[in-house]
Amino acid sequence: MKKRIVFLFLSVSVWVSAQTTELIRLNQNIKDKSSRTKTLTVIDNRADKNIGTLTYKDETVDLKFPGNDLKSDIETWFAKDNKAGGTNDIVLLVEEIKVSEFKKTQLAKAKVKISSFINRNGRYYFINR
Repeated sequence: MKKRIVFLFLSVSVWVSAQTTELIRLNQNIKDKSSRTKTLTVIDNRADKNIGTLTYKDETVDLKFPGNDLKSDIETWFAKDNKAGGTNDIVLLVEEIKVSEFKKTQLAKAKVKISSFINRNGRYYFINR
């Protein structure tokens, strides 16, 4: 599931007309098909809350999440797709989300650093980064 979230962050396409702010849409399905996850908690530990700025057709575009709050946006997105509760409490620690571009080619690159943990009996166990 964490891999899906990272893939969605990386595969977000940015189509810009004459706007200066583009919202990252969280509209893909992130259903936990095994129904093992009860809750998903997000800890936004980014030093810089700004995602990045790109240039598209000589326009400067600033990327943002819809609610400007990464924690509530992802938790709401997960809760909407997963109605049946499981037994696992998953914690995502978002350490970095940055988008930048190569100056010569104007291709965008994304740097995403997310760690996942499972909460069992009040202790946190590392799953994956």
